[in-house]
Amino acid sequence: MRGCKTVRRCAHFVAFAGLIAGIHTASPALAQGPGGPDGVDIKVRAENRSINDTPFCGIGAGMIGDRLDVDAFMDMNGMVTGTARFEDALGNITDIEVNRLFSFGFGLVAQDELTQDTVAIWVSDLLNPLAPAFVNVELPRGCGNTKSTFTPGVDKVTMQLKFR
Repeated sequence: MRGCKTVRRCAHFVAFAGLIAGIHTASPALAQGPGGPDGVDIKVRAENRSINDTPFCGIGAGMIGDRLDVDAFMDMNGMVTGTARFEDALGNITDIEVNRLFSFGFGLVAQDELTQDTVAIWVSDLLNPLAPAFVNVELPRGCGNTKSTFTPGVDKVTMQLKFR
């Protein structure tokens, strides 16, 4: 698995994931690669270690100790399955069924279509493209519902994509 160690590297991975998402509409083949159907595995692990994060919309930096785990898979037909688990520093857990994945602004959104609970995976800030990438948790989706933001370099954040 490849990991994102720099914003530029993450940008390439997210752009490639978007390309994969766009290709599925033009090529609905159900090819089987090693380890299952062709597609992309998405894994995010994040731990909030500072309140000096880049909050989304000026809010939602979260608390030290917030944690996020995302495990999702999108096949070549655009079908998404997976889970995201957000645990705040107080031990409150929100499990999100990830069944929708789409590009949004400068990143990806993993979402439960029914509840609109959302994990936004940004490559860069919309207003400052040179700002670091970050991961934002909105319960449910919406700027005012931001519960925590994880910023690489400030927090422990790993994002991995595996294409098969």
